[in-house]
Amino acid sequence: MKKKNVSCNHCDSRSDSVFKCLDHEALDELSEAKRTNLYKKGQILFYEGNMPYGVFCISEGVIKLYKTSLEGKQTIVRMAKPGDILGYRSLFSSQSYNATGECLEDSRICFTEKKVIYKLITENPELALEIISKLSLQLGFAENMAHGMAYRSARERLAELILLLNESFGEDANGIRRINLKLTREEI
Repeated sequence: MKKKNVSCNHCDSRSDSVFKCLDHEALDELSEAKRTNLYKKGQILFYEGNMPYGVFCISEGVIKLYKTSLEGKQTIVRMAKPGDILGYRSLFSSQSYNATGECLEDSRICFTEKKVIYKLITENPELALEIISKLSLQLGFAENMAHGMAYRSARERLAELILLLNESFGEDANGIRRINLKLTREEI
């Protein structure tokens, strides 16, 4: 993966991003303001408890978001894929990160500072609606997960996880559906 600062207008993950609603001029502004970095598998984007300074947009790669217990045990709360943005809940609520973000594979991540995001939202109300929609979907998902943890058996939770991973990371290869994601047994 070569380091390149791909224009947001030409980003492969744009159609899956909240930024898909922006016109070419706004995307050019975003492209000028962002920083694109390459991260190796295992590198940390941000740590639980730190304050955010902007948002991360995944151009390539997979990020696991996890919380760490007092005993040091990690619990994955979400997996993020190309097109997803990270850190916006913390940014808009002025709270610290609720989880740690770690690369599960080599990744290309764009970072945009808070003032740029706020300016884009002010000038493009449809972006605010996209972000509200994303937050609402994630809230619904979290509510369903909490309910599932309380009322579903381990077998049912595993089946639900497989279906969710298939929906987000599944790929068709020679007529067979595969989840193209490497997770350890502990992570699952």
